[in-house]
Amino acid sequence: MEAEGVKCPNCGGSDIRFLPGGSVRCEHCGSYFADPTRKASGDQPSIHVHVHNTPTEPASPPLPNANDYAPPPQPAPPQPMPVQQPMYAPAPYPPPASGGSGCLKAFVILLVLGVIGFIGLAVLGYFIEQAEMSNPPGSTPSATPGSSGSSSSTSKYKFADVQYAVEAFDDGMLQRILDADSSLANQTGEVNLILPNGQTLSLTGATPLHVAAFYGNERAVYMLLEKGADAGAFAYQVNTMDAAYSPAQLANLTGHYQLEEYLYNEMYGG
Repeated sequence: MEAEGVKCPNCGGSDIRFLPGGSVRCEHCGSYFADPTRKASGDQPSIHVHVHNTPTEPASPPLPNANDYAPPPQPAPPQPMPVQQPMYAPAPYPPPASGGSGCLKAFVILLVLGVIGFIGLAVLGYFIEQAEMSNPPGSTPSATPGSSGSSSSTSKYKFADVQYAVEAFDDGMLQRILDADSSLANQTGEVNLILPNGQTLSLTGATPLHVAAFYGNERAVYMLLEKGADAGAFAYQVNTMDAAYSPAQLANLTGHYQLEEYLYNEMYGG
């Protein structure tokens, strides 16, 4: 309201409001000051003007109305990420084969593999046998030059080959060697024989018949005698020429008494 002659000491505005207690509020700038009319009449003591806002500060905005309130906009819900399609399409799996054809194929494959394995083992056994015949493991050196019953110079077999076949009880190998060179039945050489007590008996001038008798290889004894082996040949202990052994005596050392008797009969023509 406007009062005649009353103005705001702060902004000079006349739009003022009288408040209880003798204070006045300027509606223009919001300042409070004492009612000058009451000061003149002496009813109230003087009141200092209290300025809430500076002259340049605008008036406080009116309080918002509850009906005018609008809620803040809600953010939009996140959109799902698009599914990225693969750059290439996977190859389809082949349809499963029927049970009958699959079993038949497996059987054929196993049969072929079995035949190949059998042939491979046969070939491998042949080459191993040839290698053993040419260089038998653990064999003693060949007979000394000039010894009796030396094999033919054209024969590919040596005393060591015959010795290995006798010790291994390989009748087939012994038969092939004797068929190739029958003179090997009386071929002589040095042998190392292990006695039942564990001692080693080293002999020189031994024939394949001595070796067969020592090991009790009856089949080899018969085959060697058929090829002309001498049942009365003697082998001498190495470094001691006093001890001489016949095939029958070597059979006795290892407990082959029937073979000993048979060799004594062959030796003396009994």
